Amino acid sequence: MATINFTQFSQVNLQQIDSIELKSLSKSVLAKQVSHMFTEKEKDGVSSRFTFQIPLRDLKALFSDANWSVAILGETFEQNYTPEDKSQKIMKGLKSQIFDLIQE
Repeated sequence: MATINFTQFSQVNLQQIDSIELKSLSKSVLAKQVSHMFTEKEKDGVSSRFTFQIPLRDLKALFSDANWSVAILGETFEQNYTPEDKSQKIMKGLKSQIFDLIQE
C-alpha cells in the first residue's frame, strides 16, 4: 500500500472529506477512507492535512501519465484540480526516477 498525504487550503476549518478521486488517462482510483490529520490557521485561511492509502500498483499506474485530475469530495462541496505544466514535469521526473524502478 502507498500512503498519500495532502493539504487542502480553504477559508473554513475542513475536518472531513468523503472521498478523493485521482485520474490519469490510464487509471482512475477512488479512495473513500480519507482521514483528517490536523488543521492549521494560515495567514490567508486554513490548511487541513489529510491522509489515505491506495495500492502501490495503482499509484504506479497513475504515474504512467502526468496528465492527472484530482477531485476532492465532501458532503457539501466538490473541488477539482489539474496539474500545471511545472507539476507535470515534476511528475514525469518522479516516474522515471522512482516508479519505473518499482517491480510488482
